[in-house]
Formats: sequence, structure tokens, C-alpha cells
Amino acid sequence: MLFVSCQSIDGISPESKRSVPACGVNNPVEDLPWLKELIKNSNRDPESPFCVLQSVQQGTYEGQTIYFPVLSGALCCTCVGVSAYNCQGDLVFGCDMDATSKITDIKTVWTLK
Repeated sequence: MLFVSCQSIDGISPESKRSVPACGVNNPVEDLPWLKELIKNSNRDPESPFCVLQSVQQGTYEGQTIYFPVLSGALCCTCVGVSAYNCQGDLVFGCDMDATSKITDIKTVWTLK
């Protein structure tokens, strides 16, 4: 007889892990004050030659949830990689292509309309 269980080794089922919201919030754009402020204060004119916040991505880096802005514009400072922030809005890494390549579970949480 074969028994199959959904219980993981650490005692938490995979389904339970998926239902835990990132950073403890259901809507990071509204519920993380620093992220809400970043979006509010960004230049929203897509025709601007300066850096324009096009979207905000969420991902996982070294086991923690991170957020990183995606910028565009002719006069935008370019660097290799992205700058990523943790749930509290602290810089995790900046312009680091090696770190950027290790981000997993990427999804868009905000897009310029």
C-alpha cells in the first residue's frame, strides 16, 4: 500500500506557502508605503526624455521578496542590472548584473498606463 502526502519536509504544505502574501500584504502597490510613494513621485509622462518608471517588478532573491523599478527614457541613467529593494524599502543591491540574474519568480505588480 502506498501513502502520498502533501506535507513538506519542514512541516508546511506547499499550498500553505503559496497562500502567504509577499511582504505580508495582498497589494504591495497600495500597502507598502515606500513603494506607493515611489510610484506616486515618479515621472509618469511616457514621452519624457528623462527616466520614466515603466513598471515595478516583484521577485525572489536569496529567499526574500524584492521589488525593482523598470525605468526607460533616452536620458535615463543606464547600468548593468537592476536596483532591488526589500519589503521595507531598503536597497538590497544596485546595478548588479550577477545579482539580477539570480532573481526568480518575477511578476509585474504595477505598470505605467
